[in-house]
Amino acid sequence: MNESKFEWSLFSQRGRALALFALLPAAMAVVATSSCAGDDCTPGRQSSCACPGSKVAGYQVCGDDGTWAACKCDGGEGGGTTTSSSTDTGTSTSTGSGGATTTSAGGNGGSGGVSCAPPNLLCGGDCVDPQTDKAHCGQCDNACPAAASCTAGSCVCPDNKTACGLSCVDAQTDAKNCGGCGHDCLGGACAAGLCPSEPIVIGQVLPYSIALDASYVYWTSGGAQNKVLRRPITMSGTEELATGQSKPRELAIDVVNGQLFWSNYGQSSDAQVMQLKIGSGPAAPLVDQQNKGVWGLAMINDNVYFANQLEGTINRESVMTPTGVQVLASKQATPWDVAVDAQYVYWTNYDGGDVRRVSIGGGQQDVLATGQGNPVGLAIDATHAYWATETSGEISRVPLTGGKTELIASGQTKPTYVAVDAAHVYWTNFGNGTVSRAPLAGGDVVVVAAGQNKPYYLLVDATHVYWTTLAGGTIMRAPK
Repeated sequence: MNESKFEWSLFSQRGRALALFALLPAAMAVVATSSCAGDDCTPGRQSSCACPGSKVAGYQVCGDDGTWAACKCDGGEGGGTTTSSSTDTGTSTSTGSGGATTTSAGGNGGSGGVSCAPPNLLCGGDCVDPQTDKAHCGQCDNACPAAASCTAGSCVCPDNKTACGLSCVDAQTDAKNCGGCGHDCLGGACAAGLCPSEPIVIGQVLPYSIALDASYVYWTSGGAQNKVLRRPITMSGTEELATGQSKPRELAIDVVNGQLFWSNYGQSSDAQVMQLKIGSGPAAPLVDQQNKGVWGLAMINDNVYFANQLEGTINRESVMTPTGVQVLASKQATPWDVAVDAQYVYWTNYDGGDVRRVSIGGGQQDVLATGQGNPVGLAIDATHAYWATETSGEISRVPLTGGKTELIASGQTKPTYVAVDAAHVYWTNFGNGTVSRAPLAGGDVVVVAAGQNKPYYLLVDATHVYWTTLAGGTIMRAPK
């Protein structure tokens, strides 16, 4: 081969090699991890980085070792410009001017060119500080009122006012937000953060329990009276339904069939569960001649469930076809309150410090919560069981299927019974004379009533909360 042919051969090979290199995929190009060296590399954080030539912006992730990984440039030709959008979940889309699109998922750092490290949040494509941002105070899209500031993740209004929605209100006098946001006095005046409370009944002796239907409030009166009574909710006129009872305690009402049930704690072996056809009486024992100690009571479908505190049992009896008491659980440590749904019966063990359940037909017990001190009142909704712990001053809940116990409120004073609706849990504080509420999952505690003389049992309807005062001998109500 002569010299000119050798030079042409080298030139041709060099040309083919250069052409081949030009065709290499963009994904094979590597950008040094120092391209974002100015950003703090926190493990899991994602940041934008430059791709070579006219490629769209890429992204890189900080590894567990605290160093940036290689820049990922998988968007194809992009013409050198990008637009990006990000969601709060950390998914972003980058579109180059040449039409190439890259979608990537990252943590709270955000991608698509936005770097947002904790404790900041990515809200609508913006990296914000939820501790100070008035449009995203504490969390994305939680806007503060115009007059408020965002301080430590909470909306703070001037002049000791309370941020309720987009308004700053005086919770001491605002009848729509009395004592706390959303507490409506239903036309009454709000004074010192309290809606008016009204007595329905006075002059009773140890009213341990109440029940409600659409027109009446029912209650037990112990001590020297030992009666079961009722009165129209909005009218006067008390009616005795049963007298001569043996320490009547808790009530349960079957609204559909018009029947009322109650437990008689008993003196010795005369404890009972009583049954009354409302309006046609008289009362008669459904369960008779039990050892004393019958207290907690609940009813569903054809069965009544009750606890015997001294025997340590959870029991069942049929209403339509009574065949004798069935013991569902034994060896309990002072079972107190009882609740029931279509599948399970639930109860608190006052001396055992736990909350349990068992199938309505009996069987293996499930312990839902332990270490609860002295739990007293119990209520359930479709997803959780709620209870008051007297000794620790706490209101708690746990999923009905079991799981982690969640604290709703602490710092209460001998809380006793609880009730729930779709939004709140309510309870009585026997120790300091208040009735309070909080959101079901926890939050700000609102005092519904104060100055009560040993408030004890309580219930709610669509508009009001009702409670008894053991020392005051009253049945009270207030807007809930």
